Amino acid sequence: MARQLIMTDPDVHLPAPASSLTTLSRLLARTAQPDAALEPAREAAGLWRGLAAAAPGKFLPDLAGSLTNLANALAETGQLTAALEPAREAVRLFRGLNAHR
Repeated sequence: MARQLIMTDPDVHLPAPASSLTTLSRLLARTAQPDAALEPAREAAGLWRGLAAAAPGKFLPDLAGSLTNLANALAETGQLTAALEPAREAVRLFRGLNAHR
C-alpha cells in the first residue's frame, strides 16, 4: 500500500521516508555506528535527488541537507576523499539557493 501511494504521488508521500532515513543515519552516527549510517544516508540522498529533479524549488534545500549528512557519514568512516563530492555539491546547491533569495 505504501509503495502504491509513493508511486502515485511521490511529492506527497516520499519526503517522509527520505526524512526518516536521514534521521536514522544521524542517530546511527551518534551511537558510534558510522558504517551503519552510510546506507541510510545514501538512500536518503537518492530519494531527495529524485524529488529535487521533479520539483527543484520545493526539494533542493532537502537534497542539499541530505548531501551534507552523507558527506558527514562518509567522513566519519574515514572516507574523506569520497566525502568531498557530496559536500561540494551541497555547497553549490546552498549557494544557488541563497543567490535566488
